[in-house]
Order: sequence, then C-alpha cells, then structure tokens
Amino acid sequence: MKKLNRLSAGLLIYLSLSVLIFTSCDNIGIFATIAVSGRVDKGLLPEGTDPSKAFHIGTHSNGSNYDFFSSGGSLWVRNSDNRDSVTSSNKWSQVSLGGWENIQSIDATNTRIYMTVIRTQPNPHEVALMWFEIDDYSPAAGSITFHPVSNTNWRDTGSSFTNAYVFCPNPANTEEVFVNVLSTNASYGNSFDYVASDLYRADNPSDWSIDAGASLGNLTTPLRYIESAAYGGTNYRFSAIQNAGLQTDNGILLDESGATIADNLDRPVTGLTWLPNIGTGMFIAGGTSTSDSGAYSIYASSDGVTWDVVPGSSASYQVQSFIDISTTTAGANADILAGRVLSNNTGGYLEIDAPDGTVANWTITLGKNGDFANQSSYPNSNLSKSAITNFAIHDGYLYASASNGGLWHANTGVLQPEWSRE
Repeated sequence: MKKLNRLSAGLLIYLSLSVLIFTSCDNIGIFATIAVSGRVDKGLLPEGTDPSKAFHIGTHSNGSNYDFFSSGGSLWVRNSDNRDSVTSSNKWSQVSLGGWENIQSIDATNTRIYMTVIRTQPNPHEVALMWFEIDDYSPAAGSITFHPVSNTNWRDTGSSFTNAYVFCPNPANTEEVFVNVLSTNASYGNSFDYVASDLYRADNPSDWSIDAGASLGNLTTPLRYIESAAYGGTNYRFSAIQNAGLQTDNGILLDESGATIADNLDRPVTGLTWLPNIGTGMFIAGGTSTSDSGAYSIYASSDGVTWDVVPGSSASYQVQSFIDISTTTAGANADILAGRVLSNNTGGYLEIDAPDGTVANWTITLGKNGDFANQSSYPNSNLSKSAITNFAIHDGYLYASASNGGLWHANTGVLQPEWSRE
C-alpha cells in the first residue's frame, strides 16, 4: 500500500511538472519560456513600436556611435557602442523634430539621413525634405540640427495635398536623393487616392534644389507611385505600382532617368534590394499579389531586366524585405533573409540558400525550420510572429524591423545567433 502511495505521489508530481513544463501558448515549457523571454525580449522600447529601417551614419566626433530609426512619426536615437547591452542609461530616446510634427518617410546614405517631414501649423499642411549627419546630433542636448533642402517645401492648395517619399538607393553617394512627390485629395492620403505623381532626383551639392520642371518622368498616366528602389553598381531600379491596381497590373520598373525598363515581371514588386555578394550581384524583390501560378513569387535578376522566379515561392507566404548575409559568419547557414508579410498571425522570415547567381539553384526554408538563428528561441519569439518590413546590418549586427513588433538585432559574427528585442 505504501508502494502504491509513493507511486501515486510520484505520478502526481510528474503530472504537475508536466503541466508546468508543457503548458504554454507556444507549446514550449514554461521554464524554457521564462528563459527565452529573459534572453530575447528586453522590451525597452514601447509596446507596438513600428520601426523604420535602423540607420547608422558613422562615428560621432566624440568617438561614440549612435543608431537612429523613426516610428509613429517620431525620430529615435541611442548610443550603440555596446549593441548587446540595452540599459536604462543607453536606451532609445526620442529626438525633437524642431517645429515639424511628423516624419512621413526616411532613408539614408552611409553618412547622411534624409527625411520628409510634415507640419500642419501655422500652415494647413506643409511637407519638406531635410537631412542631417552624425555630428549634427548633440548627445548632451539630445537635439539635432536639421538642414532643409531648398525648394522642397510643398504646401497644400486647399483642394490637394502633397505626400513625399524619399529613397537613397545608392548609400555610397551622400549627395544623391530621390523623392516621389504625390498629390492627393486627402491631407495625409494613401496609395489609393493619389491624383498626380512625379519622381525627382537631387544630386548636385552646389545647387541643392528640386525643381518642378526636373521630374524624371510623369507617373500620372496611368498613375503610379514608387514603392521601393535599389542600386546595383551601375543600374538603378525603382518599383512603380499602379494606383489602386495591385492585383491586376504588371509590375513596371524605372531607371534613374525615369525611363521604363522592359522586363518580364508579371506582377508589381515590393522590397527591391541589391544582393552584392550573390553571384556577381543580384536584384531581388517580392510580388505584391499572387501570380498566375497562385504563388507570391520572389523574383531575382542579375541585370534588373530579365527576372527569374525563385524556386519554392509559395501561396503560403508573401515577402516584403531582403538582406544579403552570405559573407557573415552566421551566413554560413543562410545566404539571404526575406521578411514576411503577416498572414494568419504568422510572420518572421524565410531563409534562402543562394550558392551562386543561378536562381534555379536557390532553395527556400521557413525561418522556423532553418539554421540561421538559435532555434531554441527564434521560433517562439514575437519576431517570428511579426511582419518584417526592413533589415539592416551595422557593425556586424543584423537589425530586423517588425511592424508593431519592435526592433530586433542578432550578432552575425557567430553561428546561430540569438535574436534580442531592443
């Protein structure tokens, strides 16, 4: 009888431990969940942070490094001398926009951040282009000196308003910026009510201005807007998407002169990216709608003209961002990461193995089944459940921007790094 009692007690203990170990919303042990949460989710940024790409524009004259991103119309900065340590003393903080109310778009070269900003007072609605470099930031004052670009203050006319989106496809050229200027019937507008669209280029350091007569091409007939841009060493490519026509029109690409590129894309594309270390260099992009085969195609091209579909493209996942990690230590297990659009509460990234420039040789693996990250933590992190809109690498650290899910980083200097939320 005592033996039975001991067995019963042992069974109760075992069942109790089993409940503790195996009960969680992610089907992972509660002790493991606690450990994972403490390791990968510092959570020092506000909940729901929707970050742009993370930017690093050089070392400050004080010897320190700082990273930047925008979210919800605000600009954020933090000291990144120790990227693995986010503490109360070096955590992210907001920076004043100096009289402007919101950031509409942001991009950067290697040494300069460009932004289009908005204010509604004292004028009803005004948009402007401005930039800053690292020494324009004062850590002591927590402020930035912004430099406006002349002739880029667009004010509403009472019946139409301006939205302006900035692109820096060639980060090595500090003086070059492209701006897609759109007129809309709504003060903040969206991609379905634009009534005019133009693409401008400013690259003359002695005459910083965008002249209305210098448009690279009128995108109004049919109306299209620039969704993404990339530079491949000699060729620029801009993805132009037809207004309210995502599901039906073929994708078109423009070059830096605004000319339409003849190509064989069968859908509009998003996330145009140059992969410098794949083959002799490759463009890559994701389809915005399913192709005739029913898949959200991932397209790749060596010249930006003739495109091939990456094998394994699927109707189960759509992608919107890419990064080449093939030359990093962590890249031994994956050459390209592709950020997914959120679908059925599933997001995260795909891992693409691209051994050479022949797209037919590439293979796709879901990040949860892949080898890039530490698999004891990534599959159960919030990153794997978020849409990833942007990637960036700074000082060997890979940053992933998760829509409403915060900013994450992983050290690509080690095999199977752990993701950590800022």
